[in-house]
This record gives sequence, C-alpha cells and structure tokens, in this order.
Amino acid sequence: MKYIHRSADVRRFSKVFFVLFFVLAAAGTSFAQPKKPALTVAVSIPPMREWVNRIAGDRVAVTLIMPPGSSPHAFEPSPRQLVELGKAQVWFSIGVDFEYSLRPKVSAMYPRLAIVDVTKNVKFRTLRPGEQETEHESTDGHIDPALTNRDQHTWLGYEQARTEIAFILDTLIARDPAGAEVYKANYENYMKEIDAVYVSLKAKLAPLSGSQVFVYHPAFGYFLDMFNITQVAVELGGKEPTQKELMALVDLAKKEKARAIFTQAQFSESAAKAVAGAIGAAVVPIDPLAADWLENLSRMGQALLQAVPGGK
Repeated sequence: MKYIHRSADVRRFSKVFFVLFFVLAAAGTSFAQPKKPALTVAVSIPPMREWVNRIAGDRVAVTLIMPPGSSPHAFEPSPRQLVELGKAQVWFSIGVDFEYSLRPKVSAMYPRLAIVDVTKNVKFRTLRPGEQETEHESTDGHIDPALTNRDQHTWLGYEQARTEIAFILDTLIARDPAGAEVYKANYENYMKEIDAVYVSLKAKLAPLSGSQVFVYHPAFGYFLDMFNITQVAVELGGKEPTQKELMALVDLAKKEKARAIFTQAQFSESAAKAVAGAIGAAVVPIDPLAADWLENLSRMGQALLQAVPGGK
C-alpha cells in the first residue's frame, strides 16, 4: 500500500513538474524574443525623436540622424550613420540645412526609403532684417531664393510643431494601420500636455510682451512670436558681426537694459561674450535642439523670465 501511494505521488509530482517546465520555457522564450517594432523610422534632429516616441512608444524604432550638440548648418553624417539611415522605412525631414545636400544622396542610395517632409502643411515665418542665416543651396549649387528668407526653426513654434506632429501621426497610421488606435490615443494625450505648457508660458511671459531678447543665433523666432517678444541676433547674416556692428549691438543692448545674451552650444560664444562683457550682462546657454523638447520649452520660458527686464 505504501508503495502504491508513493508511486501515485511520484506521478502527480512528475505531471506538475512538466507543466511548470513548459510554462517557464514558454515565458523564457517570450522574454528572450522581444516584440519586433512595426516600423523603423529616422528623424533629422533630437526634438523629433521625442515626437515619434510619444506617439508610437515601443511600436516604432527611431534612428536619430544628427546627434545632440551638432549644428544643422554644418553637420555631415558619417558612413555608419548613413548605413543606419538605410535601415529605416521612413525618414522624417524638417527642412534644416544638412538635409538639402543629404536628400539626393540618400534617395540614390536607398530608393525604397520614403522621405517625408513634416513641414509640408506648416505656415512659415519670414526672417526679419538682421535674422537672415546662411544661404540654402540646391543640389546644383544655386541659391534657392524661396528659402533665404524662410525661418527653418519650425519645431519651436506652437502651431508649427502641432502641425508637424500631426503629419507624423498620419504617416505612422498610413504605414502601420494596425497601430492606429495606439497612435491616436498617445497623440491626443501628448497634445494636451503641449497645450498645457503653452497656456502656462502665455501667462508667465505676458509681462515681457514688447521686449527684445538678445541671442547669438536667431533660432527662437517662432517661439518668441507667440509672446510678442523680438529676438535680436548677435550673428548677422550667418556671420560674426563686424566691429561696427558689434558696437551697434552693444548700444542697443544698453538701451534695452539687457541682463543676458542667450547662446547655443552649436555656435561660437565669442561675439556674444563681447557684447555681454561690454554691458555687464550674463551669457546664458539655451538649446533650441534639446532632446527633451517639451521640457525644454518650459526651460526657455524660465530663462526669459530671469534674464529679460520685466520678468520675475
């Protein structure tokens, strides 16, 4: 009798063991093989990576072409970066300088790569006197007059960024219809966060309406226009100012009682430091290309409040 009971116990134990073994084996297989992304996309600049990640989550893999700290006016991708770009199904471009020479090269190398310009439906602002940047050349070396007065820095504008993010949403849905509900839900939540940040900034920056802000590179026009603040660029026409132009900037900064000159890591600070030193102002770094785009908008607003007369 004892033998019979012991045999039954062994059989029950064996069954439980094998069930547990197969359950754990199946779980182990699922952990070892993570779900493959539905799409791989490339983006030109760091803020765009946040946009795609917030809409798509882990459903889409994102390749960043231009790394943080680089200047879109001077950046050239390495051969390795071009190889990574070629693995994407879609490249979201945004109209920055390095794209103009890169686009025909990439089209020839990867004819199946879809290049999607997210600025297609954007309302551009026109660069004002003193804001003009380096000239944009077409592939045949000629200047494109339609682009010389167009402000490229659309990702810092409220309406412009919303338009671009919506364009990304539509493209993702077209490429991956199975993810449409996920994309739409994430998009709606993200839009609410963006709206909340801008509403807060509108209230905080209202006392600065009509002010002038001194920046090295004129990257903040879209952002500042929303608050009726004007940017004055130390860099003129994409070049360092002459001595005469530098003195005129110093006089204007004194008149405006500027407390800070804003600089960007992608550009030289020498001229900005000269102006700041002449009027006793601080040199304050801000990054229009920061990867944490939404948080960066709040940081820029706080920097303005601390540096512009009339702020708190």
